[in-house]
Amino acid sequence: MLAESVRSAAEAATHAESKPENKYDTRGLESSYLAGAQAERLAELKRTLNVIRQLNLIGTNKQTSVTVTAVVTLECDGIRSVYWLLPCAGGYRLRSDGQDVLTVTTHSPLSRALMGRSTGDVVTVTMGGTDKDYEIMAVDAAR
Repeated sequence: MLAESVRSAAEAATHAESKPENKYDTRGLESSYLAGAQAERLAELKRTLNVIRQLNLIGTNKQTSVTVTAVVTLECDGIRSVYWLLPCAGGYRLRSDGQDVLTVTTHSPLSRALMGRSTGDVVTVTMGGTDKDYEIMAVDAAR
């Protein structure tokens, strides 16, 4: 679908109707910017998919400590959340076994605080000038 959008935007940028009618007409220029940005996004997604495909995701369901590719269940202020720690592709919300899973890069403050920690540990993370305490409820291998 994104590849189709890239093709469509590129065609729009080079179409005869995109030729400027006056010096203030920027339709063609805007279309070329859009095509370029969409092409870069598509390339980024392909690179990310290749990295994820190369990860070793096979393992036992339960892990003892947080590592890259771990799926971590945290509780903060009585609310449970599930995070998948990845070397790239942070910020995506996925659905697994009927629950939302948020991808987090290993460079994020939350991920850095979690690395090497175990179930039952509490980590404090400062985000936006506010400290939040997260209790690790479970550490699982990605399935």
